[in-house]
Amino acid sequence: MPPEAEVRSFTRCVVELLEVWGWASVRALDVLPPLRVLPNPGLRELLRLVERRDAFVETQIRWHQGCASPPGDTVLGALLGGDPTVPMGPLGGDRLHMALVDLFIGGTETTAAALLWAVAFLLHHPQVQDRVRAELHQVLGPTGTPKPGDMGRLPLLRATVTETLRLRPPAPLALPHCARRHSSIAGIPVPAGSIIIPNLFAAHHDPKIWDRPDEFLPERFLQPGAPWRALLPFGCGARSCVGEALARAELFVFLGYILQRFRLEPPSDGALPHLGVTAGTVLRCAPFRVRLVPCPPHSS
Repeated sequence: MPPEAEVRSFTRCVVELLEVWGWASVRALDVLPPLRVLPNPGLRELLRLVERRDAFVETQIRWHQGCASPPGDTVLGALLGGDPTVPMGPLGGDRLHMALVDLFIGGTETTAAALLWAVAFLLHHPQVQDRVRAELHQVLGPTGTPKPGDMGRLPLLRATVTETLRLRPPAPLALPHCARRHSSIAGIPVPAGSIIIPNLFAAHHDPKIWDRPDEFLPERFLQPGAPWRALLPFGCGARSCVGEALARAELFVFLGYILQRFRLEPPSDGALPHLGVTAGTVLRCAPFRVRLVPCPPHSS
């Protein structure tokens, strides 16, 4: 485990990197790559942060590889083939590096942003909060702790996380993709070399797919025939986010833990969070205040 100061520095680096990545001067390069030859302070700052990020990741890889008895029960150990229970072979080179980068980003900033959105929506919908808490107490008891393996036993908690990801996908425009060969999407030609930017936010609010798309309705995912295939908060297919499972597990466990022990209430002035969105690489909720009121041991 690296020193705490290094971890905090790396976390700040990731936050700043995602902020700079959302600058218009940087996002424009995804659509018009030839602009990269022009002076661009935003791009310079992005590359500086990427260099810091990569140096931290490479340091962790080298430490693990040079350790006489590296721990095998870690993510890095599993990716390097140190865990015999993992069916896939070890990763190496750039694949290992980028897998760790995806896990760091998927398990930190985007997850934190999604958790804030979940708290904000639950402040607006206290009745959902009460129902989730009742489910937690019924299944786990008043002191039980949710685990990732409990998703099937706690369908409403899982649906609440899922509905949050539908309404506020952490990366609303996902990642740019490049068409390697000529293709088409919904009959629209996509020549080879085209840059494709999927609008996940718009897909999740499509009234042709989602009933009352702008409303927070976790119960939609408890009904038969829910459009699960149209839910793409982490992309889909071979290029989907490698950190999806980690992010979902973290959101499920963290939100369940909070609701098991606390009631979320607005501050004394009654001000509720603003649920509007602003453009950015990661959708972040505007800062807000919340009161965490401890629940009595047998309260529902």
